[in-house]
Amino acid sequence: LLMLSVPASFSYAILRHRLFDLSFIVRLGVRYALARRLLLSLVPLLLVVLAADIYVHRREPIGQLIGTRAAIYAVLVLALLVAQRRRHEWLDALDRRFFRERYDTSRILRQVAADIEGASTLEQAAARVAASIHVALHPTFVSVLLKRAGDNEYRRVACVPPGEGPSALPAGGRLVGLATVLGTPLEVADAAAQGDLNPLPSDEAALVAASRLELVVPVPAGPAAAAAVLALGPRRSEEPYASEDLALLGSIARGLGFLLDRHTRTGPSLTTFGECPRCGTCYDHGSTLCSKEGATLVPSRLPRVFTGRYRLESRLGQGGMGVVYRAHDEALDRPVAVKVLREELVADPRSAERFQREARLSARFSHPHVVTIHDFGVLGEGRAFLVMELLHGRTLRDELAQRGRLPRGRVLQVLRPVCGAVGAAHRRQLVHRDLKPENVFLAEMDGVETPKVLDFGIAKISGMAAAASHGETGVGLLLGTPQYMAPEQLRGEEAAPAWDLWSLAIVAYELLTGGYPVPGCRPGQPGRMALPAGDTSRLAGVLEVLGDREHAFFRQALAIDPAGRPATAETFLAGLEVAISGDAT
Repeated sequence: LLMLSVPASFSYAILRHRLFDLSFIVRLGVRYALARRLLLSLVPLLLVVLAADIYVHRREPIGQLIGTRAAIYAVLVLALLVAQRRRHEWLDALDRRFFRERYDTSRILRQVAADIEGASTLEQAAARVAASIHVALHPTFVSVLLKRAGDNEYRRVACVPPGEGPSALPAGGRLVGLATVLGTPLEVADAAAQGDLNPLPSDEAALVAASRLELVVPVPAGPAAAAAVLALGPRRSEEPYASEDLALLGSIARGLGFLLDRHTRTGPSLTTFGECPRCGTCYDHGSTLCSKEGATLVPSRLPRVFTGRYRLESRLGQGGMGVVYRAHDEALDRPVAVKVLREELVADPRSAERFQREARLSARFSHPHVVTIHDFGVLGEGRAFLVMELLHGRTLRDELAQRGRLPRGRVLQVLRPVCGAVGAAHRRQLVHRDLKPENVFLAEMDGVETPKVLDFGIAKISGMAAAASHGETGVGLLLGTPQYMAPEQLRGEEAAPAWDLWSLAIVAYELLTGGYPVPGCRPGQPGRMALPAGDTSRLAGVLEVLGDREHAFFRQALAIDPAGRPATAETFLAGLEVAISGDAT
């Protein structure tokens, strides 16, 4: 193995970094130089050919010369004009051919520097800047962090991919301090090796290690009340940042500094708004009546524009954990849904940190049947929010309210993708904790119905906030919707996938029968305890309305002992399919 490791390392270095492959570098340079010289010489060469031809036939009369060689001269003049007009385009194509990555990097980053001039605030430009840098340099993450007046840390306002990198950097720390003093991008590893960061405080050292922070780019600004930095992780190619990369990042930082100064001088725009209590439409501050309903607007304590990017348009719904708005992502020009959590859920910095940690885990969980989380954050007022894909359609609760109960085939059509999503989440150690028809959305996407599970992780975020406010660990707190909670969940035991499987069984029963498997409880009416913790004796009577196989399946799925239930979402679905298919025949 030792004998193989040395040549393997050299091979990797040559392939990845072009180290030691001098002949390749020389050949590439010679080919590029010759090709570029040929393109630059094309116009003079055509002029020489035209002049030489005229000189060779100089003894012929002008009229005869034009008559006999007009076609040749026309071709030469046309070629000359085309070569002159398209010379720069051909040179750019040559650069792309030989130095594609460097060309694309320069083009994208310089375009970003130009686009910054059209933005009104740093927050508005932050998402576009981060996305473009990510495309150009391929770092593991790009974050834009902003420190407002009175803050003691730089807080993330945009990040690509969402949730990666540090959520905050201490304003008085050595990393930001040294980068600001130098006025140039700070390469963390090089600065540490040269002793510029020694001694680096333990909290900053832990932050660098946990986030793999490699580059801190200060945003130069005047004596403003706000400041900003760019934070980048290592490049995915494992190559170091070149001097050209650092220079271009510096030019982008200067553009952001211009925005920061301009916004500080003019002051932030007034972004509070009024909301129609009937239709939910949002209006800018100063409006008093809804133009659609004629109702008096209710003032909101929220800003109209979140982080300078997400402009609220109308309220879509309100639930126990917060309010959902339709909004417009002004940075990427797309509609989104913004869920603003209840104010008490993130009431202090520690709660905000826990929220961001859990939201990051939820955002990393990607599945075609789980609603996508694009972004998240905490406003200065302590209000946490999630930015999600905007779905069109209806909830499973809406369909049940309209149809009463669903045919067996339709039940499987809905629950197959739901079980797939839940199973994928369980494999990543994620428990939903609040599965119910309200949290299953039947989205219409390109004319095809796509069930999607909503609010993954939200129940846990709520629980952690409640635990913190009561000085508890979270065990023993009753969180979720009681009608869909397993006995052990009602007892406040530690979360487990079996909770979600119990909830799925309740949902499946409700879809098949239009009722709830406990006498006295009505579907869609939260607030009543469903089953006394550990008592399922009342299930026996209601299960008799089902077929034999369905009865047997629900007796197992709703077993008091979690070990007696299906072990996974996939096992649950397989048993349900057998039960439904068998009784349907």
